[in-house]
Amino acid sequence: MPSYPESIRLCQHIKINGTKCGSPAMRRQKFCYYHKQSRQKRLEINANIHRERKKLTLPLLEDANSIQLGIVQVARLLMTQQIDHPTASLLLYALRMASTNLNRTSLEPELPSDTWAAGKP
Repeated sequence: MPSYPESIRLCQHIKINGTKCGSPAMRRQKFCYYHKQSRQKRLEINANIHRERKKLTLPLLEDANSIQLGIVQVARLLMTQQIDHPTASLLLYALRMASTNLNRTSLEPELPSDTWAAGKP
């Protein structure tokens, strides 16, 4: 976890594995830019889903634990016949792509530079 000055508020997002995001939160916000955008998108998706008869909420695919949880959710929906086979197949393919890309992405925040940490522009 980066060591930002105590005066900087950190993102309140908690990952599936229980660790906090650690990025600086946006001004007067609880979350960093990335997690604020992802939460907003999830709200939009959920609002559209509620208009339909099926409900599906996948976690934010940010680490191996969240991808595993997504696989479990798709399997549960498939077993309870809440989604059809083609939809489940596409979701599992997307989860496989996310899993493959894990080692190529870095969603962890970068450590602050000396200039930024000292409060200089």
